[in-house]
Amino acid sequence: AQPYTPATLLVVLSLRSHAALLREEEKTGRAARWTTAAAGPALYLSATLFKSVAVPAPAGVFALDLIFVGGARFGARARHLAGYAAVAAAMARVTLAANALGHDPDADVVALP
Repeated sequence: AQPYTPATLLVVLSLRSHAALLREEEKTGRAARWTTAAAGPALYLSATLFKSVAVPAPAGVFALDLIFVGGARFGARARHLAGYAAVAAAMARVTLAANALGHDPDADVVALP
């Protein structure tokens, strides 16, 4: 089975989680707990572990923030994007390192320390 399906599902759930977070904060007028805010980046990390094609997904999160929140209050929301940025940076590095081997049979194998 190809890992595209679970990766896509987890990216969609990550975006859905972020949209729900934005709506909750808009409705209550206060910041969400860190556990609630960590759900989206955790789902995104899981998606990137299935397939590296999910690495650019934070662009969708950025777009959701601009659509729902707007540019005026975007600076205050930057902390929500920090988790996505950290995961994207780490996984981009791992993906580039794995792809450096090209078509080698071990190209998709990342040795854990």
